[in-house]
Amino acid sequence: GTLQSKWQIDGIRRDDTLDGFLDTVRTTVNKSSQRELVIYVHGYHNGFDDAARDAAVLGSYFKCPVIAYTWPTPKTVAPTLKNYHI
Repeated sequence: GTLQSKWQIDGIRRDDTLDGFLDTVRTTVNKSSQRELVIYVHGYHNGFDDAARDAAVLGSYFKCPVIAYTWPTPKTVAPTLKNYHI
């Protein structure tokens, strides 16, 4: 089957300061119906695309904003490293 859904990413922006980031989080959480937040840190074998999809699913399930923290993993770094001859 085909997964068909509408996902929307809101509030993506780069804040130059910690205060700017925290203000964005505060505003977003205050606008949500439950005034809660999920912070999602993806696993070892997940790349950015996987983490973004999982964060969207979590937000839909919990009905609240999600902050996804992504980090380099073998899935995201290894394809780049194979282009280098060490």
